[in-house]
Amino acid sequence: MKKFNKKRFKINSDKVIWKNFGDEIVFLNFKTQHYYSLNSTGMRIWELLFENKIYEEIIDICCDEYDADIDLVTASIDDLLNDLVKEGFIQVI
Repeated sequence: MKKFNKKRFKINSDKVIWKNFGDEIVFLNFKTQHYYSLNSTGMRIWELLFENKIYEEIIDICCDEYDADIDLVTASIDDLLNDLVKEGFIQVI
């Protein structure tokens, strides 16, 4: 699993489209034809990526907004970011 300390992320908007459907978001990588959907929490993380927040800011904001344990938040965000990178939806910059 990658560690993302002090990293920013770029949404691969040249090959990914996304659409909000109420409290979930769906992505399609039209080059690979893979799709992904996220619940409202994942959608919030996507918004933070779109706002160009660094890794630590995303964790801090999620801990504050969801009043959650930092270790649990970090593990969940790491899993999500690894999946999004692997599927080509985002890249680490």
